[in-house]
Amino acid sequence: MEYEVGIDEAGRGPVIGPMVYACCGWPIANKEEYSKLGFADSKVLTEQQRDSLFGIIKNLEHVVYRTKALSSDIISTSMLSRQKISLNVISMDSARDLIQELLDSKINIKNVYVDTVGNPAFYQERLQNSFPGINFHVTAKADSLFPVVSAASICAKVTRDSFIKDMAESLGEIGCGYPSDPITQNWLKSNMDPVFGFNSQHIRLSWKTCTDLMKNLPQVSWPIEAEKDENQIQIEPTMHHCYYLQDFLKLKHGFKF
Repeated sequence: MEYEVGIDEAGRGPVIGPMVYACCGWPIANKEEYSKLGFADSKVLTEQQRDSLFGIIKNLEHVVYRTKALSSDIISTSMLSRQKISLNVISMDSARDLIQELLDSKINIKNVYVDTVGNPAFYQERLQNSFPGINFHVTAKADSLFPVVSAASICAKVTRDSFIKDMAESLGEIGCGYPSDPITQNWLKSNMDPVFGFNSQHIRLSWKTCTDLMKNLPQVSWPIEAEKDENQIQIEPTMHHCYYLQDFLKLKHGFKF
């Protein structure tokens, strides 16, 4: 049985909470039937509609879906590490991992439709090189063009929303997590530690929203050691790198906050 698969994400832009990638697939033989069930870009659906459609996805015959949640800590560590990994690369790798998970489950994938991040041609070539036996279609607005991608976007959004609800039970009213949300802004301002800033388990320290708020936190500095060369006169270095205290302790010494 040959499958078509859609891939999309939810929570790429928020400063609070995970980014969730999801894939959804169904037999190509059922494509026409399942495409008429009302799947649409999750952003234009109400929460009630998304929950209802997610229930349909879970009960449709031969439909498969997978989700991959990338925590704020994983995102921040990747983007702030010495060898920085961009959010686009994190996203592309997540899509690849979901495809591999389906293949490992013996799903016979024929076509994959992906909502792009960055350059769609580069993204498509990257996936095509990883899985030469699959046809890839990477494009902008895929979640509104292909019902199977719409279904994936619903899986991603419902999953992320469940994470946010769980977080709100322990953190308080955090809003939707997007930097433009006044409730989220107020929570960040009210919950920043005067020394350590934010807990990277829930907050994306790599976001400008956070770095702007943490500008006045205590900083750690250390000298760059000059490379020793017996044939050269040694000069004491004067340049210093400055990092926020939490970033330094976390990235250099493995501290968890």
